Amino acid sequence: MGDIPKNISLIGTDFSKNDLTKQLEDFNYDFSCETFFIMEAVSQYLEEKAIHETFEFLSKANKNSQLVFTYVRNDFIDGEEMYGWSSAYEKYVAKGIWKFGLLPDEVPEFLMKYGWTLIEDLSYDRISKTVNVMNRGLELTGVERIVFCKKK
Repeated sequence: MGDIPKNISLIGTDFSKNDLTKQLEDFNYDFSCETFFIMEAVSQYLEEKAIHETFEFLSKANKNSQLVFTYVRNDFIDGEEMYGWSSAYEKYVAKGIWKFGLLPDEVPEFLMKYGWTLIEDLSYDRISKTVNVMNRGLELTGVERIVFCKKK
C-alpha cells in the first residue's frame, strides 16, 4: 500500500490497560478536529468494562467525527447461534479469547449512549455482494458485522 500519508497517525494501544486520552495527548492529538476512527477486529477481544471505557473516550470526539468498527454477534458469544461456525466458537469464545458482542438491534441505542448516530450496520454477506472481499485469507461468516457511525 505504500507509505502512510503524513496526516495519518497509527497508534497502537492496549484498550484494557492504556488511557486513550492520555495516549493521544502524548501524540499531540487535537480533540477539536473532526476525526475518522477505525476499530477493526477490536471489540470482540475486550471485556465489557474496556468497551465502555473506549466508547466513553470516543464520546469526547468532535461533532461530525466518524467511526468504523466491527463487532461479533452476541448470540454467537453467548453460544445461542453458531452461524455454521462452531469451530470458531470453540477456538475463540470457549477459550475466552472473544468476550464481547452486540446484536444488530442493540447497536443504535448502544451508540446513542455515547453520542454517536448509526449510519450503517452491515453483515459481511451484504458487503461481499458489493465489494470484492474474497481471497483475503479469512472466512466470511454471519458472525462479524461492521458499523459506520457519526458523532452528533
